[in-house]
Amino acid sequence: MSRVDEEEAAAPGAVGDGGGGTRWRWVAEHQVVAGLLAGVVLLSSGAVAAWLTVRAPAPDVLTARVERRVLDGSVTTRGMVTAGQTVQVAASAGAGDGAVRAVVTKAPVRTGDMVAAGRLLVEISGRPVFALPGPIPAYRDLKPGSRGADVTQLQKALRSLGFRTGKDHAAVFGAGTSAALTAFYTARGYTPLPAQPDGATRLAAAEDAVAAARHARQDAKDALAAARARAGLASARVSAAARAVADQEVAAARRRVSHGDEDLAAARRRLSAAKTANGPMLPVAEVVYLQGFPATVDAAPAAVGSVVTGNAMTVSADGLVVRGGLPAYQKGLVRPGQTVRIVSEADRVSAGGTVVSVADTPVRLPAGPGQVADPVADPVAVADETRPYPIVVRPNHQLDPGLTAQEVLLTVQAPPSNGRVLAVPTSAITVDADGRTVVTAFRDGRGHPVEVLPGASGGGWTEIRPLGEDPLRVGDQVVVGRAGELGATPAPVASGPASAGRAPGLPAARTEPSAAPAAAPAAAPSAAAARPARPARAAGRGA
Repeated sequence: MSRVDEEEAAAPGAVGDGGGGTRWRWVAEHQVVAGLLAGVVLLSSGAVAAWLTVRAPAPDVLTARVERRVLDGSVTTRGMVTAGQTVQVAASAGAGDGAVRAVVTKAPVRTGDMVAAGRLLVEISGRPVFALPGPIPAYRDLKPGSRGADVTQLQKALRSLGFRTGKDHAAVFGAGTSAALTAFYTARGYTPLPAQPDGATRLAAAEDAVAAARHARQDAKDALAAARARAGLASARVSAAARAVADQEVAAARRRVSHGDEDLAAARRRLSAAKTANGPMLPVAEVVYLQGFPATVDAAPAAVGSVVTGNAMTVSADGLVVRGGLPAYQKGLVRPGQTVRIVSEADRVSAGGTVVSVADTPVRLPAGPGQVADPVADPVAVADETRPYPIVVRPNHQLDPGLTAQEVLLTVQAPPSNGRVLAVPTSAITVDADGRTVVTAFRDGRGHPVEVLPGASGGGWTEIRPLGEDPLRVGDQVVVGRAGELGATPAPVASGPASAGRAPGLPAARTEPSAAPAAAPAAAPSAAAARPARPARAAGRGA
């Protein structure tokens, strides 16, 4: 028998102790009932909520206080190092000699080669493709008589390579531009295509017409001289009637001379037009305009003899730039011309740069590994306010080509704020479904969206100007994320009636900076107070 059994056997009222056993059982039964009643009381007083909290804890809401502080004015984002311009050279069979297939007939460059302005990139079906300087992409054939900004670009490109365009006006493809283009092709061993396939025939016909008009005019002059001679002879020897007839002949001869002059002038104009139209053309398939030189061959053409479909090669130019994106609330803080610090965290190098452009409209960026692209079939599914506004930064000095396709950190420098301003952590600013920029204030266990106008940003903080009738004050708590999740994200805005002292979707708050652990209350705790306050982690880091 164990010690416990011995003690129970010796105790008064044990089994076999007469009426004492009945009394012991009565006490035990009443103790069990009292315990059950106490459990019911505890459950009714809120222990259920505490028990549920322990069994299924909701992630804490991370909050921070609204402060007044001086901001350094910088805006930080990330970007990708890419070429300033990338051009894919399309393969074309060309328009000369009846070519019907795009076949590589000459491949003078290889992948990685540097290309100068005026260089032959590739020869396809016997026709060249040249690289010329200019920002406007080739989109049409240029021929004598063409007008426009792309003609001006061609004229500048030819002059930069040493081929003068004569007296042609800017933006007008005239005789001077024709001569310069012909000389450019000839210097590289090619003959430019004629602007008109039958231009030579038309030119010959125009030249014949001028010659015929010249002869007819000369015949009219000879006839006029003869008529004048006869009229002079008649005035000396014959009657007045004969002189009148002679004068009429002279007048008719003069008219024929005048008509001959007009016909000759018209024939000469047609000849000039035929000469102009018979000049060289620059087909769209034979030129690639690049914004800067030297350019780099990213993908060389296939071997000579290969039939090419699609793109023949890829060329990049204009140096390296950094392309990034800004959220809607930061777009107004960045403008072209601002100074940027470019930092490669992988290579531990940095460089200065300048903002070149900030887009006025957001764009849908392609999804990366593990990401989901924006819905294409339902453009409403992703609001424009949640998409980035592209930004382009040009380094002050050429970046190392090894940084190409590498992600870098961009810090846009701006003047500091004018004194102490109302500010919240940048992670507290979100965009709601209506496209409003809001901060979620956490009051009485609830989240209250407050529309704000963001201002200067720096050091992880952003200036805010509350809008509407629900202002934010220094010391107010704002939601910056949630704990217990990989990468704290702003908590959803509460809506509808609250229950259990907390807005739907918003569990108990954790405050930044840290507070001392709260003492456990004597009564049964509510769900909101089931856990003591703990220091909040920065937004964007896992719990």
